[in-house]
Amino acid sequence: MTYQGKNDVIRQLFDYQKVDNELKAIKNKINSTEEFRKLYHAKRFLKNAEESLAAMSARVAELNAKLEKLGADVDENVNLISEYENSIDKSEDEEELNYLTKKTDQLSRTLDAQEKEIASIISEIETHIASFNDLGEKVPQYKEQFRENKEKYDDIKEKYSAQIESRTKLMEVIAGKIESSGGGQILEHYRKLSADGVSHPIVQLRQDGRCGGCNVELATLTLDRIKDHSFTICEHCRRIIYEK
Repeated sequence: MTYQGKNDVIRQLFDYQKVDNELKAIKNKINSTEEFRKLYHAKRFLKNAEESLAAMSARVAELNAKLEKLGADVDENVNLISEYENSIDKSEDEEELNYLTKKTDQLSRTLDAQEKEIASIISEIETHIASFNDLGEKVPQYKEQFRENKEKYDDIKEKYSAQIESRTKLMEVIAGKIESSGGGQILEHYRKLSADGVSHPIVQLRQDGRCGGCNVELATLTLDRIKDHSFTICEHCRRIIYEK
């Protein structure tokens, strides 16, 4: 790329940024409306509700399976206690009586623990059901809020659609000129910075040798690259720096 070609790329890239900033300003104006705020809030609630309902359903299914197993274990232990108590009534051997009594006491303590665990599981299930029902009542309200504000938001976007379309097409034209001038790589770097939310991806070198974006003093090697190529990348903020 000739020196003149490099200057052409910078001028075109600066024009590209100007239109890009105008386009962003329009989109920010649209997205700062009350309709967008309510739409975003409803959308986020519905997404979180869907995830929460699915998680609660899975957890309740897990608890029910655990409850079913505990119920079977309780029935088994109750039957064993009954058997041991019958054996105690019939036994005349002191050693056997001591063994049966000990086993009965152990099973009774196990039953107590199992009953407490069952109560805890039932309590958690009831809590999930209450939350599930509460969300279930709110979901239709938020769906309606989403629908209403989506229509209003679409109307607002339509109002600005001609401005957005004209600037988008203009950016495509300028991008074509940049690429024709051999600036495809620097254009891609600009687009990445812009997509990452960097304001003014291309900035002018300050007279005191600082980056016009991050205001950091540039190394001598970086300043030499700007003189040799008319622009370079800031090693600190990654903006494109040019010298007017």
